[in-house]
Amino acid sequence: MLRVSRNVKKVVSPIIDAMVSQANGLRQKDVEIIDLGQGVSNLRLPQELVTEAIASATETSTTISTYCGDRGLGELRAEIAKKLKEFNNIDIDPDTELLVTAGSNQGFMEALLAILDPGDEVILPAPYYFNQEMAVRLVGAVPVEVPMKEGRGGYHLDPDEIIRNLSPKTRAVVLVSPNNPTGAVYREEDIRRVAAIALEKSIYVLSDEAYETYVFGRNKHFSIGSIPELKDRVITFGSFSKSYAMAGMRVGYLAADKPLVDELLKVHDTMIICAPVISQAFAISVMRAPQGFCRGFTAELEKRVNYLRTAIDRIPALEWREPMGGLFAFVKYNAQIPSFEFASQILREAHVLLIPGSGFGRYGEGHLRISFGGAHIDEIKEACRRLENFLR
Repeated sequence: MLRVSRNVKKVVSPIIDAMVSQANGLRQKDVEIIDLGQGVSNLRLPQELVTEAIASATETSTTISTYCGDRGLGELRAEIAKKLKEFNNIDIDPDTELLVTAGSNQGFMEALLAILDPGDEVILPAPYYFNQEMAVRLVGAVPVEVPMKEGRGGYHLDPDEIIRNLSPKTRAVVLVSPNNPTGAVYREEDIRRVAAIALEKSIYVLSDEAYETYVFGRNKHFSIGSIPELKDRVITFGSFSKSYAMAGMRVGYLAADKPLVDELLKVHDTMIICAPVISQAFAISVMRAPQGFCRGFTAELEKRVNYLRTAIDRIPALEWREPMGGLFAFVKYNAQIPSFEFASQILREAHVLLIPGSGFGRYGEGHLRISFGGAHIDEIKEACRRLENFLR
């Protein structure tokens, strides 16, 4: 093979791929695997809404046969801007400060290409979302892991650690709240401290809010983009994959100040021209429908968390870490074994697919990520029974 990019060689393939490959190998031997690994929910939009949205999206051939403008369909941008104002308290101009992307992952990559130069540093509160660490390396920048605070009550952002890890090369801080993999929902006071750091040091804040509607109990979602003073240095990423259970449609967006969006358009046009038009048309119908299903999604996820908490507490080898939102619990274990080996052993012997914490950076080692989003309560109960028997 001829030489490939040095940046690509620096990227480690996601550990989730290795775990799924192992699981598929067992499935080929007719082993029944309970999947608590994948970060995709099994929540579903109401069927009548899906039927109406499909009909609306396909009523003209143009949604299939043509591009739209690079920024995305105007009607969809108007709906997103309205939602950002009402839910996130973020004021944006849908015509100049919003860009529809093929999922928020693509938006994140476009943002890195627009703001980073080789050697720039990006602070990632850790455990981090592995795709973001990979993206930083792919553009030739340097990811800087900064530990979050950890306890039974869950994970919390630690602004003091961010300050300790700043350097003249720091270009951006990434916030993911609700968080993948830990389920943390960052407190407003901590986010405001990050805002002060960004103002003082003139750095960007990349705010990934893909799980924003999945917030449990008394926890509150706060968008750093709602702080007016940060208008020129916050990029807010949103997604239809999670809150609207539309992962297969590949629709997301980013919101930022007009001069930055103007630069981002160069990257966007080069990368994709425009997000899938038929998916955007589908999303318009979903956003215009009554939003009660979103509350139903969150209530169902909270039920699963409540069961999982009780079940994990019965297993001495595991230490519960409370998820405040999102689709994941990130539990600590007390076995003296690397997490990849431990998760592989659980998969082979208990037939439960979990994701090793080491896949989310060095501060994830010694943990396992459990996805309660993609399994029904009966599957979660059976998985916990298997884990308890295995770890006993």
